[in-house]
Amino acid sequence: MDGGYGPKGKDTLRPALNTALRDAGRRREIHIIETRCMGICPKKATTMLNTSKPYAIMTVHKNGN
Repeated sequence: MDGGYGPKGKDTLRPALNTALRDAGRRREIHIIETRCMGICPKKATTMLNTSKPYAIMTVHKNGN
């Protein structure tokens, strides 16, 4: 997804998450891996999975939505 994340809403999701994780001191504990489409298409959001809870599908919405 192009842009819409971060403090100014101009970052893509991966850099915004990396910045937030670094600021929280958890950068080395959590790894972000981009994949191809999972077949779930929420409007103006990104689908995410937590490998410790694979049964829970999460969405991250763009700023302001």
